[in-house]
Amino acid sequence: MAANTPGTPMPKIIYGTARKGKFSGSLVYTALQAGFRGIDSGVGEHYDEASVGIGLQRAYEEGIVRRDELYVSKGRWHHQPTTFPISDRPTQYGQSAFH
Repeated sequence: MAANTPGTPMPKIIYGTARKGKFSGSLVYTALQAGFRGIDSGVGEHYDEASVGIGLQRAYEEGIVRRDELYVSKGRWHHQPTTFPISDRPTQYGQSAFH
């Protein structure tokens, strides 16, 4: 997936694709139709990144959203603390967009 366009702000609400399986593409498309401009395409066994890409491509082709309007993130492997340290809940809350 292409990197975010510099200056594209991270939306306060991001549509997550975890555990959507083969329905990820159609659900991403529906989320974009509904106005979401942030998508977490995820990583690992609980995500179907190819299906997410199909939903994104359909939305691009139909003019629902342009790539430069979209914030796409990837999840991270939470079971690899040496690579991606996990903060305690108070720290996570302090770093979130919702505090």
